[in-house]
Amino acid sequence: MDWIALLTGLFTGLLCGAAAAAAGVFVLLRSRHDARTAALSEERALAQAAQAEAERRAAGTQVARGG
Repeated sequence: MDWIALLTGLFTGLLCGAAAAAAGVFVLLRSRHDARTAALSEERALAQAAQAEAERRAAGTQVARGG
């Protein structure tokens, strides 16, 4: 086996390994981002529901008082 073929194979292996590592990091970061986005969306929905409930109660209190 000549040295050129050995070095070409080594370089190709390192290049493929680096590409696989970069893809793995991308998938990891994307999944963390998606989880955080989902948590923020859920928190926002709960806050909106609480606000709507507070407004409904405030409107009910005004009607009960004759306002």
